[in-house]
Formats: sequence, structure tokens, C-alpha cells
Amino acid sequence: MIKKIWSNVYALFLLSLIVVLYASLIGFCGLIFIGGFGILERVPIIGISLVILSLVLGYGIFKGLKPYKPFGVELKQKEAAPKLVELIEEIAKKVGTKTPNRIIFSPHTEIGVYGVFRRTLILGVPTLRYLNTNELKAILAHELGHFGHADTKIGVVIGTFSRTLGLQRQLLHDQGLSGHLMYVIVNWISYALLTILDKIFSLFYSPFSKSREYLADQVAVEVTSSNIFSTALLKYAVYARVFSEASQQYIIPLLKEKKKLINLYQTHQDAFLMNLNADKLEEIKKKVLEEPDSLTHPSIKSRITLEVPIKLTETNPACTLIKEHQELEKLLTEYYTLELGVKSGLLRLNKNRQIEFVN
Repeated sequence: MIKKIWSNVYALFLLSLIVVLYASLIGFCGLIFIGGFGILERVPIIGISLVILSLVLGYGIFKGLKPYKPFGVELKQKEAAPKLVELIEEIAKKVGTKTPNRIIFSPHTEIGVYGVFRRTLILGVPTLRYLNTNELKAILAHELGHFGHADTKIGVVIGTFSRTLGLQRQLLHDQGLSGHLMYVIVNWISYALLTILDKIFSLFYSPFSKSREYLADQVAVEVTSSNIFSTALLKYAVYARVFSEASQQYIIPLLKEKKKLINLYQTHQDAFLMNLNADKLEEIKKKVLEEPDSLTHPSIKSRITLEVPIKLTETNPACTLIKEHQELEKLLTEYYTLELGVKSGLLRLNKNRQIEFVN
């Protein structure tokens, strides 16, 4: 409870910091305009420059608030995955939060939540083949814990500010040394200030974000157990890494031959079992445990209470919670193939929005 209160107080501090940092930027630029260039002689340029700065700020906020469009397939009917929906409803009740408004099946490995008014749960289909039901329950409890702690609401403000800083820096950098000397000076001073503000904000944001992850971890432990969550988190990290590194190896060579995979996830699991033994899997696990903290997440090693052996097969995979999971996997294989094919220049969408090979 104390940790949660402290984290919430820190959230208020961050929100206040956002206001102070923006006010400092605008105020400092205003002093530059007025004091450095003479308010009486440069009134037109001051006005124009402030308008430009405001437009940059407005554009950044607009882009930052733009709703995230998930890449995947939405679960439209409960009947398609009744056991999965019941599991999510059970977890939400235990966590003390509302169930998500929608569930998106992703072709990638991520499992996460976002949204304020339309709460969304993203389920990475590749991961469901390697977690059992109890392990998935632990991961979902962690994610729904973010909803329970209002992390997605806080994240809208903080995330928007962070993205806006990046967009503003990029816009000012792109303007470069072109135009009137006044604009050039203002651009580069503003760019330098934004860089400093970004560093200051990251310094304070990082411990806050990590504290919210620890709080969500505690929710997962309370819903399942410390051992189950540790196993789930470690397995998720290991298998996500294996899939991400290997998936392109299956798709690109076939696309070059103008062929496509039918089910990437079944193919990956078959090849995974054929090429990986327990020793290699332990080696990958060791690398995962050696990874340091990121800006927003603590290291895996700091979040688990024990190191468990990784199993090559799962007798009760979570993918069986979806009725026609292989058909879903085939559809998401098309999504993944299209995304990778377009990026690599091997596929494109024609005028009729149909996929075709690039000659």
C-alpha cells in the first residue's frame, strides 16, 4: 500500500514537472525574443516566431494524442474464444477493474494494454503457444493491474508529453539553418532546450515507470503466485526473443521465391523443437537474465523470485483457449507476411488493396 501511495504521489510530481518544463521552454524563448532582439524593433518577428513555436507545440500534442491503431485481429464475438474471455473476466474481478472493451490478437509477441475510454488488451498469438493457462493468467493479471492502477490514464499525459518532445525536436531539427537569421537562432536554441528537457524528463520518468511495473507484478503475484508469475515472465521473455530473432528467417526466403507460409507459428514451433535443445534454451535464458533495465522497465532478473528451467513443450498451451486458434494463426501469418514483405520491398498493395509480389 505504501509503495502504491508513493508511486501515485510521484505521478502527480511528474504531471507538475511537465507543466513546469513547458512553461520554462516558452518563458525562456520569450525572454530571448524580447531581451535579445528588442521588443519594439522586432514585434512582427516576435509574433511570427511565437506563432511558429505554438504551431510546433500544437502539432506535437496532436500527433501525441492520436489514437494508437493496433495491428492485428479484433475478437468480435465471445463465442470464438469463450474460455479466454471467461479467464479475462475472472482476472478483472480479482484485480478490481473493468474488463477490456476489446481484445486484439497481434501477429507479434507483445502482450499489453492501453487506452482510457476504450480499454484495449493486446495478445501476441506467438506467445500463447508457449505459455500454459496459469502462466497466461499471471501475465494478464499484470496487464490488467495497469488498468487497476490507472496507469493507462497517467500514461496518456506522460506519454503524450514524451512523444511531443521528440516530435518537436525533429521538426526543429528539420528546419535547420534555413530562413531568416532570427528563425535559425530560435530553432537551434529551442532544439537545444528541448533536448535538455527530454533528458531531465527521462531522468524522472524512468523510476516512475519501473515502480508501476513492480506494482503490476505484485497484482500478478496476488492473483496467481510468486512462482507462477516468475515462470511466466521468464518464459515470455525467452520465447519472445527466440521468435523475434527467427521469424524473418522463415518468411523472407520464401517471399524471394514468390511463396508464402501458411502458418508461421506452427512452422516456428516445429523448427524450434527440431533445432533447439534444453542447453541452448538455457543459454538464451542466461542472456535474457543478463539484460539490464530499460528506460521504462526493470530487468527480468530483478522481477523474478526464482530461476526456473525452461520447458521445450507445453502440455496445456494457452492457445487452446481460442476455439479455432490455427485458423487465427493462418490469418495473422498473412498480416505478418504483408508487414515484413512491404518493409523488405518484396510485397505491395495494389490499387484494389490486394497483396501482390513485386517483380
